[in-house]
Amino acid sequence: MLLLKGSMLKDGGMMKKIYASLDIGTSSIKLIVGEVINTNVHVLFANILPSHGIKKGLILDEEAVKQDIQKLIQSAEDSLKVKITRVLLNIPANQSRIYSTVGSVQILSTDHIIRQSDVVKAIQKANRFEKKKNETIISTIPIKYHYNEQTTTQNPIGKEAYSLQVDVLVITTTKKVLYPYIRVVEGSQLEIMDICINAYSEAKEVLTDVNMEKGAVLVDVGHRSTTISFFEDNYLKYITMVNVGGYDLTKLIASTWKIPLAKAETYKVKYGSCHVEMKEQDL
Repeated sequence: MLLLKGSMLKDGGMMKKIYASLDIGTSSIKLIVGEVINTNVHVLFANILPSHGIKKGLILDEEAVKQDIQKLIQSAEDSLKVKITRVLLNIPANQSRIYSTVGSVQILSTDHIIRQSDVVKAIQKANRFEKKKNETIISTIPIKYHYNEQTTTQNPIGKEAYSLQVDVLVITTTKKVLYPYIRVVEGSQLEIMDICINAYSEAKEVLTDVNMEKGAVLVDVGHRSTTISFFEDNYLKYITMVNVGGYDLTKLIASTWKIPLAKAETYKVKYGSCHVEMKEQDL
């Protein structure tokens, strides 16, 4: 879960560097809250609850999802004695598409120093590309910056240059997928600070910089589906979903061993295998 893009929490009128990240999935909804101290994150709260009203990444019952969000947020507020007002939203990669785009600007200031407004303008230009009518942008992620014949992954604000080019990863999904997620979060009296898909945010958490640069495949087994994503050159270059998930594996174990689903789930988590000789150790 991507933690360091969230919201500050109000505690007695003081603003602390405390961030909240909400992950809404088909089978569960998760919330993690952490305080940034120097360059480290101290986890203050983490909880997971079963989700309702979602099937294969699509919200079918918005009221049920809102109730789940409110219950989870309330548990965090009761535990931390603070008011959560804004969150980062993490959603399934259902029907997501990825684009590699480029935006460039001239540095027109008299001192030719790159400022935040220049970087923002370049990224905004990178968003101007042709996409399908039912598509909407979820995330715009700068990957590399080019200036003065230099290429870097570090934000070049404060550097002197006459022009700036930004290589950008743009992640989209359909409006049918995204808008219900926005409605249920905002309907829970929460402001959304940023949105990302689970495939990218999980990769940033579990893959090293070398993995992201040289190439790595991330397989995320969900409840009823599995997301497979490929990363290289710090880009998310390929993503797909298959309609087989952890629930299907549990059903297979239950059927093979002729045991209840609850016990099959326990064995799946314990062994990660359906070998008969493993079952005999317990039975």
